Amino acid sequence: MNLRRSSATISKIILFLTLLSLLPGLSLGGEARDPLLGPSADQLDQAPGFPDVRALRTLPLSDAVARFGQGDLTGALHRLDRVLADRGLDSTKRTRAQFLRGWINDRLGHYQKASAAFFQVRKLKEHPLREMAAFFEARADLRRGRLRTAISECDRYMVDFPEGSYGDECQLVLADAHLRLGSWKLAISRYEDFLTEHPEDQRGEEIRLKMAESLEQSGSITRASESYRELFLNHRLPTTGLAAEAALRRLEAGGLELPTLSDDQLFVRACTLRDSGEVESSYELFCNLEDRHPDQGVKSSKLGRKLADERHNFLWRNRRYEEVGEWNATAYEKGPSDSAAAEHLYWAVQGLSRSGRFNEAVRYQEIGRKRFPKHRRFRSSHERTALLQVGAGNYKQARGAYKRWRAASSRA
Repeated sequence: MNLRRSSATISKIILFLTLLSLLPGLSLGGEARDPLLGPSADQLDQAPGFPDVRALRTLPLSDAVARFGQGDLTGALHRLDRVLADRGLDSTKRTRAQFLRGWINDRLGHYQKASAAFFQVRKLKEHPLREMAAFFEARADLRRGRLRTAISECDRYMVDFPEGSYGDECQLVLADAHLRLGSWKLAISRYEDFLTEHPEDQRGEEIRLKMAESLEQSGSITRASESYRELFLNHRLPTTGLAAEAALRRLEAGGLELPTLSDDQLFVRACTLRDSGEVESSYELFCNLEDRHPDQGVKSSKLGRKLADERHNFLWRNRRYEEVGEWNATAYEKGPSDSAAAEHLYWAVQGLSRSGRFNEAVRYQEIGRKRFPKHRRFRSSHERTALLQVGAGNYKQARGAYKRWRAASSRA
């Protein structure tokens, strides 16, 4: 649902740096102040989502942290439980161990245990991990169904950390909690606030679906249908389009009369289906529109001309390779002197070769090399020529093309 540069990524970076700063005597990029601690970590090079292993490593925790760094989350938890059972463990190490236990439980979906561990860090009066623990505790409580608790914790987070790094994410926690409690207007308000601040967030479609659901549940059926229709016409993820379509059918079955979509809107839908990878549906809709809107003659229309301009795009991106080759070959034969002739030749080669018609692809490749030797599509195309000749079974010609390529390019 592009802020995937998102709050989540920023949060992880903050988490790594904070955890690194907790190790006494350790500084980023320099030598350790205490020689007993060994050299400092030069960089945070763990997999995304993992705090740097060396930032947490202390002797009582070393085995647990090592397993965490290797991705053995269950093994790390078992060892953390043993570490935390030690009544003699000093408070600094205990806090780090509790935070790591919460982090791992959250990743494993053990949200009640995660909440309990984060609470142990959040309740401290002063600690660098306290803010993160406060947010993760609220999110874990949301995920385990403790909705009013999550709301209370996020409200407290906003008071304790008015400029906090997780304020935007807390807005989503509050919105989701209100949605599940049936407080539709509050949910919509929180979602709108978030989208106003982050209009390009990749979760935008998911959030807009939740807003439409809230409108539907609150009785604002007309507004809900408009929101669903907008998502039906414009979406990036196929699941969004399917969910919006199902919602529109549900509203229609309930007695709502939906306005008929215009052909211009259907063209937008065809482009959306193409861009989201639904190739069959996209191409079928495109062909239906093309049948109704010719680009030439007395019945030509603006939409027909737009469809003609987009034809190659639809064919190629919907993987209709043979039709790409045939259409571009025909376009070249009709206008061999047109400004777009070299492009038509190139795409004729691409489409015909990808559909296995190598002899025809070779023919158009040779025309392109002879007619447009300095055009970017054919200027350095010895390798392509060789591969096409191999595909066509013309091995003698392929050998010659490889020799020419070797003579023309040091890369060969």
